Amino acid sequence: NSFCTLLVRSLTMSAREPAVCWCFGASLTEGLTYDAASGAMDFRPYADYIRELSGGAVEGVATGHSGATTTDLLEDYLLWDLEKVVARGSSVPRFVAVLGGTNDLGHALANARGVSVSDDVLDGVVSTPAGNLLNIADTIRSHKAFAGAPPHVFLITVPPLGRQLKEPMGSQLWSASVRARERLAANLRRLAADGEPGVSVLDSWPVLGDGDALRDDFNCGDGIHLSDAGYRALAALVADACVAEESQVAPS
Repeated sequence: NSFCTLLVRSLTMSAREPAVCWCFGASLTEGLTYDAASGAMDFRPYADYIRELSGGAVEGVATGHSGATTTDLLEDYLLWDLEKVVARGSSVPRFVAVLGGTNDLGHALANARGVSVSDDVLDGVVSTPAGNLLNIADTIRSHKAFAGAPPHVFLITVPPLGRQLKEPMGSQLWSASVRARERLAANLRRLAADGEPGVSVLDSWPVLGDGDALRDDFNCGDGIHLSDAGYRALAALVADACVAEESQVAPS
């Protein structure tokens, strides 16, 4: 039950320093959010909630880059951010949570309004972000900064879009967007299962979704980014995965 979970987390925290989880990605990692009434923009990284939601067992650190595709993350930001995170303190990350692909899918499907998109086309759309995300995981785990003790990498699947986008997108583009997210998630699960241990997939849809759309209370108002409650739910997904993984490797 929840009391036992918190007790285990508290005992974990008291036994040693919190494990570090580095959260890497685009604007959903940066915590971009909007106030629908005022139009004001704010940043609430989900990493900021991980320590609380893990009972102090895991500390979250975020580096997010608004608008970045997985190619941008891999080629422009990954090594810079990795070195910055490693240099910030004595504890190198034991976990890395990577969330990318939203911008890849948005760009690839931008011209698909009113067009039926075949499964073959969607396979091509998702192949690049899937490959990039696995390359990100492999690059992190093989980096010299971890001195033979690579972190566990969690690849988070792309969350659903807000339902207010369904009508302006049109039924065909909306369907293509949903199917692309499903196919990207399936590709990530397959590639992670076929690869080396230490890389796993966290499915955001059951946590953040309601049917084929983002939960209304998790939608900040623009249909893409999350509310504070949505970022907390995402943080809980990552915190629980880190604590579960930590319990498997913790000394008895």
